Formats: sequence, C-alpha cells, structure tokens
Amino acid sequence: MLFSSFAFLFVFLPVVLIGIRILQISGKGRLVLCWLLACSLVFYAQWNIAYLPLFCGSICVNYGLSQRIAQSRFAKAWLATGIACNVLLLTYYKYAGFFEETVSSLTGTNHPVSSVIIPLGISFFTFQQIAYLVDVHRKIVEVPRFDCYALFVGMFAKITAGPIVRAKEMIPQLQATLAKRIESPYIAAGIALLAMGLFKKAILADSLATIVNIVFTRAAHGAPLSFYEGWSGALGYTLQIYFDFSGYSDMALGVAHLCGLRLPQNFNSPYKATGMIDFWRRWHITLSSWLRDYLYFPLGGNRKGPARKCLNLMITMLLGGMWHGAAWTFVFWGALHGLYLCINHVWRRIAVKPYLMWKPFAHLLTFFALVASWVFFRAESFHAAFGVLEGMIQIQSVHPAALWEGFMHWISSGLAMGTMPHWFVRIGWMAALCCILFFLPNSNEIVDRYILRQENTERETPSIALARTLGIGLGVMTFTALLGIALFHEQEFIYFQF
Repeated sequence: MLFSSFAFLFVFLPVVLIGIRILQISGKGRLVLCWLLACSLVFYAQWNIAYLPLFCGSICVNYGLSQRIAQSRFAKAWLATGIACNVLLLTYYKYAGFFEETVSSLTGTNHPVSSVIIPLGISFFTFQQIAYLVDVHRKIVEVPRFDCYALFVGMFAKITAGPIVRAKEMIPQLQATLAKRIESPYIAAGIALLAMGLFKKAILADSLATIVNIVFTRAAHGAPLSFYEGWSGALGYTLQIYFDFSGYSDMALGVAHLCGLRLPQNFNSPYKATGMIDFWRRWHITLSSWLRDYLYFPLGGNRKGPARKCLNLMITMLLGGMWHGAAWTFVFWGALHGLYLCINHVWRRIAVKPYLMWKPFAHLLTFFALVASWVFFRAESFHAAFGVLEGMIQIQSVHPAALWEGFMHWISSGLAMGTMPHWFVRIGWMAALCCILFFLPNSNEIVDRYILRQENTERETPSIALARTLGIGLGVMTFTALLGIALFHEQEFIYFQF
C-alpha cells in the first residue's frame, strides 16, 4: 500500500485518523496506542501477510531480550545475543543469495542460487532494534510497556523505509502525547508535508525515471552512450533518488504529524553540501547518525590517530554500502564514499585556515563526486556502471554546430514543442530541478518557517498568521491537484528495496 495510492489516502489513513479522534473524544486515549498498533500490523500484512509472524516474532524476541539486558547480571551476554540474532536474521533474508552467488562465481560451479523474498522494511526495523538494545544496555532508555515498544518498532508511517528512529525520541511521545488532542498547526504541517512529498515523488522523481531507466538499460546491454545520454542518466538518477527518497520521508513525517507524532528529519538539503562530511550530515540523517553512534564510535572513531580513523571510516561505509543492497556495486559505492570521507578529513587537516578552496567550487566538486558515485548505486552491474561513466566522458560526441542549428530551428519555428531538441528538454528540466535543490528552502524549512509555531514566540504576528494560512491553503490545493496524477501513477519508492 503506497502512500500515494487511493487505498491509503482515501481509506486507510482516514480510518486511522477517525479512530484516533473517536478514542480521544471518548476519554480512552490510552487505547490510541493499541489502535495504531493494530492499524500498523494491518498495513504490514497488506504487503505480504506471510511475513507478519516474522515481524511480530522479531518484536517479541527483542523486547524479551531488552528485559534481560536491563535486569540480568549478564547484560553484555544478552546484548551480544540480541545483536547476533538481528544480524543473522538480516543476513539470511537479505544476503544469503548474494553469498551463494559470490561463492558460485569464485568456484566456477553452476549451483542454483536460492531465491528469498526480502521482508518489507527488514533493514530498517533490524537497525532500529539493535540501537534499542544497545541504548537499554547503556541505560539511555528504560524498557517501556510492550505496546509502546511494538508501536515504536512497527509504526506504519516509517516501517517501510524509515526514518530510523531512536527509542529516546519516539517512546516518550508514545507514552505522553497520543492521549492529547492533536493541535491544528501539526495537522496543517502534516498536510503540507504530505503534499510536498507527493509532489516530489509523483511529479519530479517519476518524471526522471523514464530517462534514467532507458540510459541504464542501454548501458547494461552494452550499447555505447553519447555524452548527453551518459550525463542525462547519471544526473537524472542523482536528482531522482533525492526527490524519491526525500519525498517518501516528507510523507512519512506528514502522516506522523497527522497522528500526533514527530519523526526526526531525514534530509537537510544534502546537495548544498560543501564536502562529503557535510553531505553525510544532511543525507539520510538517521542512517548516518546510526552508523556513527553504533559502528564508527565503537570501532574507535577518531580517538586512535588519523590512520585508524580512516580505517574506521572505510569499514563503516563498506558496511553502510552493504546495508543498502546485496551486490558488489553497493559495496563499491560504500568504499567510494569511505574514500571520499578520508580525503575530506585529510584536506581539513592540512588546509590552511581559511580554507583555500573557494566555496562555490567546493559545492560543485562535491556534487559531481556524488553524481559519479550514484552511477554505481543505480547500475545493476559494473559493466553497466562503466558504460554510463564512459558515456559521460565522450566529449567527441558533442557537436556544437549541430546543437546550435537545432536550437535555432526550434527558435525559428516559434518555440514549437514538436521541434524542440530532446537534449534541450532534458537539460532544461534537470537544470530547473538543480535550481530547486540549490537555491530554494527544503520542505522541513518551509514547514518550520511558515506553518509550525516557533517555540520561543509568545505572540503570533499577523505576518506569521497570514503565512501559515497561505501555507495551509497551498498545501491543501497542491495535495488535491496531485491526487488525480498520483493515484493513477503508482510506482514504488526506490528505498523500498533496501
């Protein structure tokens, strides 16, 4: 059930919200947890009911282990057991086929690779529960009631593709806020985020998918790519994955707002970064912080010298790459980002303050490094990835005279769309999307600035009230206008496969 589907927007979500409101009005606010948990289980079962027992079993086992960790003298042993169980579960369902295929290729055998369907959201709820067990062991959180814990893991707004929420962020909300009436600013924020996320997904990301799919399919079949084809595929996917995943995250945050919850921000204009360190503080923030706190720091972080720090970064990013997918292209993508981070740290260490690198140049260098890395993330094989990269350097395929002639023909024909050069359409569309990313505020900034009340503002000014009213109206109008497009254009979010 996609967030952009008719069933979710007009059946499932209204039923959930009406149920919450009825329970709150009737004074049975504590039952809201049970209601949301039941709805979340229905949402998960709708994807593949065969994996519902596995999902519920994982929640129950981890909850029992957390009780043992909190109460037993052998807390470390129970923690190790819990981490091992979660890692083994993830390894079996996500990487068993990958390991079999790798062994088969190394040994030269033709052993058939077993096909295992990956349970929905297993990467996300596994990482979330590992973090919870570690936090219980560190005394950061106490073991909550079972209904709070189950909803913390299985809340339908985030189960499919995150954000990866920490127990200290979510459980206090579940214990204290769901019995209260949801304030109108948060309803407005939820509608606005839902509308902006739907716009990113249905209009922006999906408009790029056709171009990207054609380019990478041609590369996978060994067809030579021109300079424009290579760049349209690489740059198109760079934009597509951002608008697709940040669109999902906006919709998840919006749904949570409507239910009275606040999920952590997962994107903060990542393509505005001036370096890879900055990028990973802005991209998939909840995963980045998870890798930092539960992998990089336990490995030693930067406490054992520059060489050890670079090794820890490489290990962290290699595992981060594997988390995204069971393929060597993902491993290489992780290694490449580990190398990027090491270079960035070394540069910060040796550069004279103020940095010699001109800031706009740093933006461009970071962005083009990301474009190259996303090629490996998207390609199904190294052969396809190198085919796209080879096309990106085919400068000899550029014929300025022919391009200028085609452009002037389009101008002379009265800007007729039928005669517009296809390269001009692609370049113009992607340039416009880059301007959106580089110069406009992101969706969370828009919501915080124009819709949600500032915590330190005692009295709302007329300008803020007007801006909030306009924001709500724009969100409702955009949401309504996009329904007709999105409901008949259902395409899965990219990160659902991870």
